[in-house]
Amino acid sequence: MPQPSTVIAMTERHSAADLMERGLALRAGLVARQQEAEQLRRLPEATMQEFHDAGILRVIQPMAFGGFEADFICQVDLTYEMARACGASGWVYAVLSAHGAMIANFSERAQQQVWGENPLALASSSLSSIGQFRRVDGGYLVRGFWRYSSGCDYCAYLVAGADAEEPDASGRRPRRRFLVPIAQLETVDDWHVMGLAGTGSKSLRGEELFIPEWMSLTDREFLDNTGPGRALHDHCHLYRLSRAAHPGPLSLAMAGVGIAQHAVDYCTAQVDRMGVGRTRAAERDAIRHDIAEATTEVDAARLLIRRTVGEIERAGKARADPVPRALVELVARDRHFATLYALRATDRLFRAAGSQALFEGNELQRCLRDIHAVASRTTRLGAIAGGSTGSEV
Repeated sequence: MPQPSTVIAMTERHSAADLMERGLALRAGLVARQQEAEQLRRLPEATMQEFHDAGILRVIQPMAFGGFEADFICQVDLTYEMARACGASGWVYAVLSAHGAMIANFSERAQQQVWGENPLALASSSLSSIGQFRRVDGGYLVRGFWRYSSGCDYCAYLVAGADAEEPDASGRRPRRRFLVPIAQLETVDDWHVMGLAGTGSKSLRGEELFIPEWMSLTDREFLDNTGPGRALHDHCHLYRLSRAAHPGPLSLAMAGVGIAQHAVDYCTAQVDRMGVGRTRAAERDAIRHDIAEATTEVDAARLLIRRTVGEIERAGKARADPVPRALVELVARDRHFATLYALRATDRLFRAAGSQALFEGNELQRCLRDIHAVASRTTRLGAIAGGSTGSEV
């Protein structure tokens, strides 16, 4: 676990440019530890220590609790660079760094509980799996089996969803979101997967856990970003917009774009060795064309996400309320298509590489497996026409 004595002093302030420079300096180490992460089925401790040392996990964490309140574009650009070096590292970085803004929506007391004694504390999440709760004096008893909790080995809390055990007067089961101490949960080592193996996205199980009222939000407060913490940080646009127009889901798509860029980098360096057997000049030209087309798709995907994150920044600074429907649909559309562009680019390069990419340990094969894992989480039927709830990450 990270040692506070080795990290940036909590009183230091760093600009987005400073944080980008610190992040870029990590890339060589992440590249070198790709296979180790895959074998461990979680990020190596050295990687998490470097993330903390550089301060980049606090990029959009509130200043009041030791963060830097940089901007969303810095967070997605850092995600791209981390994933360009190591797909699993980029994914975990995207998830955990985005949660700084998510926790800022909870009550001041909850934020003090998470960050008061340790501003380096992290929270994982499991928002697609839902547990159950019942109200008791002072709070709730919560139980559940929460899956896909990326980076949970290095986190102190879980942001978890749960539905009421009993329906309300309208016949519905209200949903709430909770900050659950991971120390009270059982970690289920079930993350045996073909792609993004290094993310350590294990399941967490809990039974009859007491969670005080002030460590929870209604589902509407969570999705609309109207929890009690919003007033505490209302000076900053990072904490205003609803989850429907939040860049957290876009940063996951950007992790896929970074993975595809790694594939482009690899193939550009290996172009003279690609193909099957003794490759003829015409085939070599076709391979170069594949690389050029893949490069264009990856560039387009990155530009789409950065453009839309810029629109999110402007809406937040303008205090747009409600969030324009067009922006909600743009976020859903670009999350979907940016991932598809990255997927197509990586598939094309894998086919162009020939049989060398079939061998275990080949970086292009890892890119292929990782990008398909990203796509399984960031694209889905109906994601475009129906917009997005923004509730996944």
